[in-house]
Amino acid sequence: MAITRKPKAATAPDERAVQELISKGGTIATPPGEQANQQLTSVLLRIPADMLARIDASVKRRLPVRISRQSWIIEALQEQLARESNDI
Repeated sequence: MAITRKPKAATAPDERAVQELISKGGTIATPPGEQANQQLTSVLLRIPADMLARIDASVKRRLPVRISRQSWIIEALQEQLARESNDI
């Protein structure tokens, strides 16, 4: 039978520090160009499987911070709309 020492009790975190962290709060991240008070509408989008695979590959290559597929698509749509508005 192996003999081991009694484990030390874990020290509790400083309650004041925990409350300061909680009360500091934060903001909710929004995709680039999107305002928090903007009304959103759901849209069903059907795209070819190979195009979706290319989008996913592009999303995965995005470093240092990856974004969601939805954010990538919205960003691409915004870029296209900006190009079209410059052509007018």
